[in-house]
Amino acid sequence: MEQETDVISINFKALWHILKKEKWLIIGITIFFTVAGAIVAFSLKEEFKSEGKILPEVQSKGGSMGQFAGLAALAGVDLGSASGGADAVRPDLYPDVLKSTPFFLRLFQEKVIDSNNKQMLFQTFYNKEVLDGKLKEKDQKDKFPKSANYISFNRQTEKNIRDLKERILCTYDKKVGVISISVKM
Repeated sequence: MEQETDVISINFKALWHILKKEKWLIIGITIFFTVAGAIVAFSLKEEFKSEGKILPEVQSKGGSMGQFAGLAALAGVDLGSASGGADAVRPDLYPDVLKSTPFFLRLFQEKVIDSNNKQMLFQTFYNKEVLDGKLKEKDQKDKFPKSANYISFNRQTEKNIRDLKERILCTYDKKVGVISISVKM
C-alpha cells in the first residue's frame, strides 16, 4: 500500500509575478490605511488610567468575643457587626456606592484643579475637557421641576452619569479585603 502525503509547493515565480502586476493596488491600500490610521491616532484625545488599592480599616467595638474576632475573621465570620459593628461603610458596599446615582451627583459638585491650576466644579471640568464643550441645548433642559421628594436631572447629566459609570470601576476582593478603584479619563 502506498502512503499518500500532502505536499504543498509554492511557485515563487508566480507569486512574484502577481505581486509585480498588482503593486499599485498594494501600494494604494497601504497608503490609504497608513493615512487613515494616522488621522485616527492624532484626532483621539489622550486618556489615562489611574488605579488605586485601598485596604479599609474595619474597627469593631470590643466585647466578650474581642479576643476571638481575629480568628473568626480568618474563617469568614464577622463578629464585629454582631457586637455593634463599625461606624464606617462596609467594604463590600463600595462597588455599589460607586455605581449609585447620588454618588455621581455629589461627584459633579466636587471642586477640582485643572492643568492650568484653575479651580472649578467637576461637572464644568467634565463638560469642558471630556465632552469638548459639545453640549446640546435640548439635552440641558430639565424635564421635571426640582423637588425635595425625588431626584431630577436633565438628559445631559444622565448621559454624563452613564459615561462615568463605565469610566469608574470598583471591585472588592473578599479574600484579601482589598478594594480596587480604577478611573479612566
